[in-house]
Amino acid sequence: MVMDVDKETPGQAAQAPFVAAGQAASQPPDLSTMTPREAADRLFNRVMMANEQGNGDEAMRFAPMAIQAYDLLGTLDLDALYHVGRLQETIGDLEAAEAVIGDMRKTAPDHLLAILLEHDVAVQRGDEARAGEAAAAFLDAYDRELAQGRGEYGDHSASLEMFLAEARDEVKRQE
Repeated sequence: MVMDVDKETPGQAAQAPFVAAGQAASQPPDLSTMTPREAADRLFNRVMMANEQGNGDEAMRFAPMAIQAYDLLGTLDLDALYHVGRLQETIGDLEAAEAVIGDMRKTAPDHLLAILLEHDVAVQRGDEARAGEAAAAFLDAYDRELAQGRGEYGDHSASLEMFLAEARDEVKRQE
Protein backbone atom coordinates (compact mmCIF):
# COMPACT_ATOMS: atom_id res chain seq x y z
CA MET A 1 0.00 0.00 0.00
CA VAL A 2 3.00 2.27 -0.19
CA MET A 3 2.46 4.72 -3.00
CA ASP A 4 5.22 5.86 -5.28
CA VAL A 5 5.31 9.55 -4.41
CA ASP A 6 8.81 10.36 -5.53
CA LYS A 7 9.23 7.99 -8.47
CA GLU A 8 12.58 6.75 -7.14
CA THR A 9 14.79 4.61 -9.27
CA PRO A 10 14.32 0.85 -8.81
CA GLY A 11 15.91 -0.35 -5.59
CA GLN A 12 16.28 3.14 -4.15
CA ALA A 13 12.96 2.91 -2.31
CA ALA A 14 13.91 -0.41 -0.74
CA GLN A 15 17.27 0.90 0.44
CA ALA A 16 16.35 4.37 1.65
CA PRO A 17 12.69 5.22 1.00
CA PHE A 18 12.82 8.67 2.55
CA VAL A 19 16.05 9.95 1.06
CA ALA A 20 15.96 12.29 -1.89
CA ALA A 21 17.96 11.42 -4.97
CA GLY A 22 21.63 12.29 -4.49
CA GLN A 23 21.38 12.40 -0.70
CA ALA A 24 23.36 10.09 1.56
CA ALA A 25 21.25 7.44 3.30
CA SER A 26 22.37 8.68 6.73
CA GLN A 27 21.01 12.19 6.10
CA PRO A 28 17.35 12.92 6.80
CA PRO A 29 15.41 14.42 3.90
CA ASP A 30 15.46 18.18 3.63
CA LEU A 31 11.86 18.99 4.48
CA SER A 32 12.40 22.65 3.61
CA THR A 33 12.61 21.72 -0.07
CA MET A 34 9.28 19.85 0.03
CA THR A 35 5.76 21.14 -0.18
CA PRO A 36 3.65 20.40 2.89
CA ARG A 37 1.83 17.73 0.87
CA GLU A 38 5.09 16.06 -0.15
CA ALA A 39 6.20 15.99 3.48
CA ALA A 40 2.87 14.50 4.58
CA ASP A 41 3.06 11.87 1.82
CA ARG A 42 6.61 10.94 2.84
CA LEU A 43 5.45 10.41 6.41
CA PHE A 44 2.52 8.33 5.14
CA ASN A 45 4.88 6.18 3.09
CA ARG A 46 7.19 5.75 6.04
CA VAL A 47 4.34 4.53 8.25
CA MET A 48 2.98 2.18 5.59
CA MET A 49 6.42 0.74 4.84
CA ALA A 50 7.17 0.23 8.53
CA ASN A 51 3.80 -1.45 8.99
CA GLU A 52 4.31 -3.74 5.99
CA GLN A 53 7.75 -4.70 7.28
CA GLY A 54 6.31 -5.61 10.68
CA ASN A 55 7.82 -2.63 12.45
CA GLY A 56 4.75 -1.64 14.43
CA ASP A 57 6.71 0.54 16.85
CA GLU A 58 7.95 2.77 14.04
CA ALA A 59 4.52 2.86 12.42
CA MET A 60 2.91 3.88 15.71
CA ARG A 61 5.60 6.51 16.33
CA PHE A 62 5.27 8.23 12.93
CA ALA A 63 1.53 7.82 12.26
CA PRO A 64 0.46 10.68 14.56
CA MET A 65 3.02 12.94 12.88
CA ALA A 66 1.67 11.99 9.47
CA ILE A 67 -1.92 12.61 10.55
CA GLN A 68 -0.91 16.00 11.92
CA ALA A 69 0.90 16.83 8.66
CA TYR A 70 -2.30 16.13 6.70
CA ASP A 71 -4.37 18.11 9.22
CA LEU A 72 -2.15 21.12 8.55
CA LEU A 73 -2.97 20.99 4.84
CA GLY A 74 -6.55 22.13 5.35
CA THR A 75 -8.92 20.80 2.72
CA LEU A 76 -7.87 17.32 1.61
CA ASP A 77 -8.43 15.66 -1.74
CA LEU A 78 -9.64 12.06 -1.92
CA ASP A 79 -6.11 10.68 -2.03
CA ALA A 80 -5.06 12.56 1.09
CA LEU A 81 -8.28 11.53 2.83
CA TYR A 82 -7.47 7.91 2.03
CA HIS A 83 -4.00 8.38 3.51
CA VAL A 84 -5.48 9.79 6.72
CA GLY A 85 -8.03 6.98 6.92
CA ARG A 86 -5.35 4.36 6.33
CA LEU A 87 -3.18 5.95 9.02
CA GLN A 88 -6.11 5.95 11.44
CA GLU A 89 -6.83 2.30 10.65
CA THR A 90 -3.14 1.45 11.13
CA ILE A 91 -3.08 2.88 14.65
CA GLY A 92 -6.40 1.22 15.51
CA ASP A 93 -8.58 4.34 15.58
CA LEU A 94 -11.35 2.66 13.62
CA GLU A 95 -13.98 5.30 14.44
CA ALA A 96 -11.78 8.00 12.94
CA ALA A 97 -11.10 5.80 9.90
CA GLU A 98 -14.85 5.30 9.43
CA ALA A 99 -15.39 9.06 9.62
CA VAL A 100 -12.86 9.50 6.81
CA ILE A 101 -14.62 6.81 4.77
CA GLY A 102 -17.86 8.77 5.21
CA ASP A 103 -16.17 11.96 4.05
CA MET A 104 -14.77 10.22 0.99
CA ARG A 105 -18.13 8.70 0.11
CA LYS A 106 -19.88 12.09 0.34
CA THR A 107 -17.68 13.25 -2.53
CA ALA A 108 -17.42 9.96 -4.43
CA PRO A 109 -19.91 7.33 -3.21
CA ASP A 110 -18.20 4.44 -4.98
CA HIS A 111 -14.59 5.50 -4.51
CA LEU A 112 -12.49 2.33 -4.64
CA LEU A 113 -10.06 3.39 -1.94
CA ALA A 114 -12.92 4.24 0.42
CA ILE A 115 -14.42 0.80 -0.18
CA LEU A 116 -11.04 -0.87 0.29
CA LEU A 117 -10.55 0.97 3.57
CA GLU A 118 -14.10 0.12 4.63
CA HIS A 119 -13.36 -3.55 4.01
CA ASP A 120 -10.16 -3.45 6.04
CA VAL A 121 -11.85 -1.69 8.95
CA ALA A 122 -14.64 -4.30 8.89
CA VAL A 123 -12.05 -7.09 8.93
CA GLN A 124 -10.25 -5.46 11.84
CA ARG A 125 -13.58 -5.26 13.69
CA GLY A 126 -14.31 -8.91 12.89
CA ASP A 127 -17.45 -7.93 10.94
CA GLU A 128 -17.44 -10.55 8.18
CA ALA A 129 -20.83 -9.49 6.80
CA ARG A 130 -19.74 -5.89 6.34
CA ALA A 131 -16.40 -6.99 4.87
CA GLY A 132 -18.29 -9.14 2.37
CA GLU A 133 -20.58 -6.25 1.46
CA ALA A 134 -17.57 -4.03 0.88
CA ALA A 135 -15.92 -6.68 -1.31
CA ALA A 136 -19.08 -6.97 -3.40
CA ALA A 137 -19.39 -3.18 -3.64
CA PHE A 138 -15.77 -2.95 -4.76
CA LEU A 139 -16.34 -5.48 -7.55
CA ASP A 140 -19.51 -3.69 -8.63
CA ALA A 141 -17.79 -0.30 -8.81
CA TYR A 142 -14.35 -1.38 -10.04
CA ASP A 143 -14.62 -0.92 -13.84
CA ARG A 144 -16.84 2.13 -13.60
CA GLU A 145 -14.53 3.86 -11.12
CA LEU A 146 -11.31 3.00 -12.96
CA ALA A 147 -12.80 4.58 -16.07
CA GLN A 148 -12.92 7.87 -14.13
CA GLY A 149 -9.12 8.04 -14.37
CA ARG A 150 -8.55 9.30 -10.84
CA GLY A 151 -4.86 9.94 -10.14
CA GLU A 152 -5.02 8.22 -6.76
CA TYR A 153 -6.05 4.99 -8.47
CA GLY A 154 -2.74 5.02 -10.32
CA ASP A 155 -0.82 5.86 -7.15
CA HIS A 156 -2.41 2.93 -5.34
CA SER A 157 -2.80 0.54 -8.27
CA ALA A 158 -0.93 -2.31 -6.58
CA SER A 159 -3.25 -2.16 -3.55
CA LEU A 160 -6.32 -1.98 -5.78
CA GLU A 161 -5.21 -4.94 -7.90
CA MET A 162 -4.39 -7.03 -4.82
CA PHE A 163 -7.77 -6.25 -3.30
CA LEU A 164 -9.55 -6.99 -6.59
CA ALA A 165 -8.29 -10.58 -6.42
CA GLU A 166 -9.11 -10.80 -2.70
CA ALA A 167 -12.60 -9.38 -3.24
CA ARG A 168 -13.32 -11.88 -6.01
CA ASP A 169 -12.27 -14.74 -3.73
CA GLU A 170 -14.27 -13.37 -0.83
CA VAL A 171 -17.45 -12.98 -2.88
CA LYS A 172 -17.07 -16.51 -4.29
CA ARG A 173 -16.70 -17.95 -0.78
CA GLN A 174 -19.92 -16.23 0.27
CA GLU A 175 -21.98 -17.58 -2.65
